[in-house]
Amino acid sequence: MRHDGAQGKMAAWTILLLTVLFLGPTAAAAATKEETLTVGLYQDFFSMDPHGGIISDWTSIRGNTYEPLVDLDDQNQVKPVLATSWRISPDGRTYTFSLRRGVRFSDGTPFDAQAMKFSVERLMTLKKGPYVYAKMIRRVETPDSHTIVFHLDKPYSAFLRGLRLVFAVSPKAVKEHEVRGDSAQGWLNEHSAGTGPYKVVEWKRGITLTWGKNDHYWGGWTGSHFTTVHLRMIYDSSAQRLMLEKGELDVAQNVTTDDVPALKRNPQITVYENVGAGGSFLYMTAAGGPTKDVLVRRAISLAWNHKAYEAIRRGLAPRGSGPTPELILGNRYNLDEIYPYDLGKARALLAQAGYPNGGFTLRFLTQKGDEQKRMQYEVLQGELRKLNVRTELIEETWPAMNKRLADWERSRDPATAVHLIAVWTPATIFHPWEWLYFRYHTDATLGKGGRNIGLYSNPRLDRLMEEALTTVDPKKEQQLWVQANELALQEAPSLAMDRIVDIVAMRKEIKGYVYQQNRTAFAYYRMSRAR
Repeated sequence: MRHDGAQGKMAAWTILLLTVLFLGPTAAAAATKEETLTVGLYQDFFSMDPHGGIISDWTSIRGNTYEPLVDLDDQNQVKPVLATSWRISPDGRTYTFSLRRGVRFSDGTPFDAQAMKFSVERLMTLKKGPYVYAKMIRRVETPDSHTIVFHLDKPYSAFLRGLRLVFAVSPKAVKEHEVRGDSAQGWLNEHSAGTGPYKVVEWKRGITLTWGKNDHYWGGWTGSHFTTVHLRMIYDSSAQRLMLEKGELDVAQNVTTDDVPALKRNPQITVYENVGAGGSFLYMTAAGGPTKDVLVRRAISLAWNHKAYEAIRRGLAPRGSGPTPELILGNRYNLDEIYPYDLGKARALLAQAGYPNGGFTLRFLTQKGDEQKRMQYEVLQGELRKLNVRTELIEETWPAMNKRLADWERSRDPATAVHLIAVWTPATIFHPWEWLYFRYHTDATLGKGGRNIGLYSNPRLDRLMEEALTTVDPKKEQQLWVQANELALQEAPSLAMDRIVDIVAMRKEIKGYVYQQNRTAFAYYRMSRAR
C-alpha cells in the first residue's frame, strides 16, 4: 500500500516504532548478528502443518522446515532431495524411490521408508492442503528401510513434479502430540517436525515467525549458514524500506516501484528485479453474479487497459500470455490476439449479456499491502466505470482472503460473493496441470485442495485435462494441454493481467540469493552474511 507525502512517512515511522517496541530489544537486536537473517514479508501464514494450510504455506516451508522426496533445481528440472534416485514403470503407474541415508527429523528420529509411508498416508487421510498432489496414489509399499514404492490408479504425468510439495513429517512427533485422533494437527499447526535445516521456534501470528537451526540437519552446518531466520509481517512498504535502510531488516520483499530508484542509489542495498514464470491473474467467479456469464467475463477482459497499467508500473509489467505461461506451452499464445483493450466490443458483449447500460457492481478482492494489485484495481475500476459498471475494493490479509473464499464456496450466498479475485499465481511444479487442472477443473476447489477460486466448471475442459494427465504419449499429452489452454482462453474464467516481476531488496552483505522461477520463498540455508 502506498503512502504519499508527509502523512505517509509519518505512518511508516509510527509502524516502525510500534514494531520495535512490540518485539522488544532481543528481537530487534538479533538482526545485527552474523548468523541471524531478518526478512520483511507482507503476508502471514495460514498453518505450519505440512499436510494442511494453503499453497503459499507449502512453498514457504519447502526446503526450510520440511523436505520432499524430489524438488526442482534452478533450471526447473527434477532433482533428488530425500530420494537419491527413482524409476518409473513403462505404464506410468508405479514409481520406485531409493531414499537418502543418514537423515533425521528435527526431533532426532531417523527418516526412512516407513516414515515416508506414514507421512503420505497421513496426508491422504487428512485430505487437506497438498493432498491434491497425492490423491492418485492407491497403494504404498516399503520393500526395505530405504525403498518406497507408489502404485497409482492410473498414469498421472504431473505426479513426479507434484511430489515436491509432499513432505516427510516425524511419525514420533505426530503420535506424541495427537489429541483425540487429530493426527497432531493442532500441534503441527504452529510447530514443526521435519527434516529441513530449520524448525519453528516461535510464531506470533500477524507479527513474526522465527525459525531456528535444526541440529540434526543432514546437510550439515559447516558453512556460513544463517542459524536463525526472523520472518516479520510488515504490510506497509514504506516501513519495510525504512527498516531496510536502517539495517533493521536484511531483506525487504514488499518493495514498490516508487522506491526502486532510491534503493538502487543506496550503496548499502542491492535490488533484484526478475521476471517470473508466474503472473498476476484476475479470477472471475463463475458460480454466481454477473460474472457467471461468459460474455461478461469476456467484456471485463476487453476492458483491461494494459498500457495504462504499464505506465504506472514504470514499465515493470510484461503482459500475461493466457491461462498457461508461454514458458510452459511455448509462445504461440498471446492474450492480445483475443482480448485487446477495446471498450466498444466490451460494451457490445455486455449488451448481449443483458446489460446494455451496465448498472451492476462487482466486488474486487485482493491482498492487503499488495501495491501491484491495488494498481490493477485502480486501472480496471476506471475502465469499468466508463461502462457504467461499479466496483468495490476489498483488501484483506492472505489468511483472511482464503477464509472468505472457502466460506463462500460452502455458502454460495449472493450477499457475500466476490466477483473478481486478484492474486499472484506462481509456477510451482512447471507443468500445465498447475495452470489448468489445479485452477479450472470442477473438482479442484479450495475444499478439495485445489485453487479453482472462481468455481469454474466445464465438463469438456475437465475431460481434456484428465486425458492429458493419463496418457503416456508425450506428444499427445502436449496436444491435449494445448486444446485445454485454448478452451480456457475462450471461456475467460480468469484474465492474465501481467507476468510477475519479483522485486526484492536486501542489504549488500547478504550473499547466496539465487532467483528461481519455480520458487515463491527463499532457500535461506543457501544464504549467508559476508564477514
